Amino acid sequence: MQFPDFRMEGRVALVTGTGRGIGLGIAQALAAAGCAVAIQDIELDVAQEAAQGINESGGRAIALGGDVTDLSLPGRSVAQTVAQLGSLHVLINNASIQKEMSWLDISIDEIERELRADFTSPLLFCREALPHMKEQGFGRILNIGSIQ
Repeated sequence: MQFPDFRMEGRVALVTGTGRGIGLGIAQALAAAGCAVAIQDIELDVAQEAAQGINESGGRAIALGGDVTDLSLPGRSVAQTVAQLGSLHVLINNASIQKEMSWLDISIDEIERELRADFTSPLLFCREALPHMKEQGFGRILNIGSIQ
């Protein structure tokens, strides 16, 4: 997908949950606009394949693995993005867990896992990214939700 007036040269984005679907589409659109992209996905091999596709298309991407329910992941991912791509201008919290079952049947452990993935982790990603954005005087954060 190309948007001729949308240009992001010199910017760096970190997109969570980027191996497939909406996240991958976002990463590809950012790369097509000239943005370097850190592709984070629970499956490192899927993230590597997505990054390779962007790199082969003339973009610049790196792959980051990790489960967003691991609350140490935001700090590591932001640090790796800055170290490997030089800065961080855009954060897109796209990763999510959606257990398709009745709330009457879901376990407390699964509820807590979903809250870590869908609320706590995005908050921690924002907290880790914001100092970099403030320091450079520019930043954008997009948190994506679901109808579920």
